[in-house]
Amino acid sequence: MFATLAIRRDNLRYQCEHEARGKLLRLGGLYLEVGGDRRALQRLMIESLKTFLIVMRNVNRLVGIHEPGAYASVLVRFAQHFHGTFPTMARLLRIKLGQEKWLDDGDPTFRSYLAEVQQLIGYIDQLPTDASSTET
Repeated sequence: MFATLAIRRDNLRYQCEHEARGKLLRLGGLYLEVGGDRRALQRLMIESLKTFLIVMRNVNRLVGIHEPGAYASVLVRFAQHFHGTFPTMARLLRIKLGQEKWLDDGDPTFRSYLAEVQQLIGYIDQLPTDASSTET
């Protein structure tokens, strides 16, 4: 049933933009709430990462990359396509997967993370809006 569902590309693009911008705003508010609690800030970044990776997966789909793949693959393919770099997101993903440990660097990592989210939004903003085409 869902395999044959037609999705308008412009709707998918707008949804990606909405999700990324909304989560960015939410991150700012939550940052103020956690204050100087380093562990809470680390949790905030790790828990929010999945949303941005899902947005990247859908943007990949919009640009013709239909490989479902693991999140690490999604991130690599997105970065390759847009000629961007996302080292903080890659590091956060490794931490989430237990492949790397946290260092005591909450605020600098958070600032880098926000910059990468803004970079992601910038790439979404560059995507054309084409109401006539659909994805299946």
